[in-house]
Amino acid sequence: MSALALELEQEPRAPVPARPELALALVPPELAPVCGSCEQLASLPPELRAGAVTAMQRGEGNAAVARLLSRVAELPLPEPERAGERCKCGGTIGADGLCDKCRAERAGGRESAAKEGDGAIARMLAAEVASREAGPPAPMLLRQDAPDGGIDAVGGADACSTRCGGIPAECPPTFCCPFPTGTATIIREQMRVPILAGIASQVTPSVVPVWITWFNGGSGMLDFSGRFGADFTGDPTTTRVAPLLARDVASSLDATRLQALAAAATPGAPVSLLPALPGTYAADKTAQLETTRPFLMDFNTIGTAPGNLAGGVGKTQTTCSVGATPSPADDARVLTDVQATLIRNPNGSITVTPTLHFHVVDTVDLCPGNCGSGPDDGVINEQLATVPMSRLEASGVAGDVPFFVDFNVAQASFNVPQPAPPVPQHVVVSASTLFDFGSHDLRSGGEDALVAELGDRPTQADLTQAFSVEGHTDSKGSEEFNQGLSERRAATVVGVLERRYPNTAGHLVPTGLGETRPIAPNDIGGVDNPTGRAQNRRVEMRFSAPPPP
Repeated sequence: MSALALELEQEPRAPVPARPELALALVPPELAPVCGSCEQLASLPPELRAGAVTAMQRGEGNAAVARLLSRVAELPLPEPERAGERCKCGGTIGADGLCDKCRAERAGGRESAAKEGDGAIARMLAAEVASREAGPPAPMLLRQDAPDGGIDAVGGADACSTRCGGIPAECPPTFCCPFPTGTATIIREQMRVPILAGIASQVTPSVVPVWITWFNGGSGMLDFSGRFGADFTGDPTTTRVAPLLARDVASSLDATRLQALAAAATPGAPVSLLPALPGTYAADKTAQLETTRPFLMDFNTIGTAPGNLAGGVGKTQTTCSVGATPSPADDARVLTDVQATLIRNPNGSITVTPTLHFHVVDTVDLCPGNCGSGPDDGVINEQLATVPMSRLEASGVAGDVPFFVDFNVAQASFNVPQPAPPVPQHVVVSASTLFDFGSHDLRSGGEDALVAELGDRPTQADLTQAFSVEGHTDSKGSEEFNQGLSERRAATVVGVLERRYPNTAGHLVPTGLGETRPIAPNDIGGVDNPTGRAQNRRVEMRFSAPPPP
């Protein structure tokens, strides 16, 4: 979501067009004559014709007005194939296909009402009718007829208050509410220049082309990495989050696996640290970048390019499509990698110089979104611009500009001490804790009991050495059955270890020893010894890991 940061003197109200005949298009219906035919309309003097058009539009609907006006004078179209010929107004058609006399009248602002008043409105309404008949490409928040016809009216009762979760509590009631039908295009053209000038002066001229694209109806997904990567790298949000994340990386590194990375790395060449971090580290931090302080990357600094283009993290673009070109993607803040150069020091420690790699997905849009700072927030009053602009988007005459930015952030070096030498670990778990008698399926609570016995030792295991898992049984039953049972139980435990300790996957060696290695007598003097047999039914794990701190 973008938070538009700029300051204007006042919120745009009813537009004040440069030509008086267009201004008459906003005459209240009770003051404008109503015409029911082309002949009546054509007979009106130009100064009343546009007001009559608007009155008919409000009384009879867009389709009827568009059909009516399409038969009245239209804007002249360029005719380059007639270059050099005479035009109706007595001038000569130039190479661009326009009459030189008409061009001069345009330059002097003296276009007639028939050419720039009724014709312009006819084209706008006809295009709107055609687009509605064709149907939108995706579900959209469509324009609604305003009940009172006023320029400040919201677009119908359900146009904004019940769509996309409603209006945010901190926003005024007109936020993301369509303009009355037929007025949005005119309002957009009147707002375009002052809004873009405000963005250029209050934010940075570099984002102005992006907002021009928004005013022109939006775009598909764009790659802004080269264009704005440096802005995102140096943004206050990034400079706040990156050092915190680097410290978290330092505390989460596995020293033993880091030693292995350093041993295999080319001196001076960066390597990914993800193999020396917990298996879900990147996914976990990505979730925090999107939702949880202090890692939240919301780019909420007013006056910066990232704050202007990517303020806030929204997840409703794909579920609530609004505007001329709805965005195909929700906002995202992704930690794609943590790379580093590694230096092996004489004392065995590793000097790590990390670079964080981010992928930001966002959309330049106003709806759905936030309206930015208001008049009582003590900073730039963004709502002077965001509210009317949100209404343009809700009216379907402006559109989303989705984009992504890939950028890297270098961080300060830190040292990771050499880990303590691994020592042998021997863990014995009673089969009665894990399995029912004669079964290799885990009993309820068996997996948690196994993990509780092991703790985090497997995550620190030296996997350059053997990690064995042995299954043992008592002597009750045949040797063949007991051998198979011990093998199946060892395989079950390996499955648990690889699931709960992903670093061990591919390094475990399951072995079934049946009843061949008892640690207690199965019988005493030919008499069954249940206590001894219970001790013999067991799973043993042998591996090497650093001693506890």
